[in-house]
Amino acid sequence: MEFYRKAELFDSNRLWILKKLGWCSLQMKDYPDALKYFEGAATIVPDDLSIQARIGHCHLNLENFEDALSHYSKVRYFQPDNLKILRPIAYCHFVLGKLDQAAELYAEIVEKSETPVPYDLMNAGHVFLCQGRRKEALQYYRRSKTGNLIAGESFLAAFEEDIPFLLKNGIPEEEIPLVLDYLLFQTE
Repeated sequence: MEFYRKAELFDSNRLWILKKLGWCSLQMKDYPDALKYFEGAATIVPDDLSIQARIGHCHLNLENFEDALSHYSKVRYFQPDNLKILRPIAYCHFVLGKLDQAAELYAEIVEKSETPVPYDLMNAGHVFLCQGRRKEALQYYRRSKTGNLIAGESFLAAFEEDIPFLLKNGIPEEEIPLVLDYLLFQTE
């Protein structure tokens, strides 16, 4: 970062430097700085899809879900089958309570994936749970744990990260431990 900042003073290739500074900031999980650098790069090349995706990634990590969705949607327009873009779009729809759109996207993601990513299956389970489709939710949760693709502790940690969004989408707090106990019991 220090050397890229020094190089920025010479400004010989400002776009390249901004992208490098943004990438370094992403690696350090400094999302406000990364966002600043990628937005600077976007002023130079507003149609660069990788920059738009990285801006979306920064907003997602800063929990600015509407802004993230806006940037990811720009990329999806030109790359409608890109699973790396569909995943965060589906997740944004989920956390924003747009459950029908999220369910549709997760169905598309699972269908298009040769081997669905366990977190896609878990997130699809979250959406079904919030829609009151408990049987389907439990099937997706079990699939995400099948073959120990997600170790028990990792599954619990990932699940627990999403509890605020489950609550926000209407799941009663007392239901969450019941779902987790059921899943742990089923896989032992």
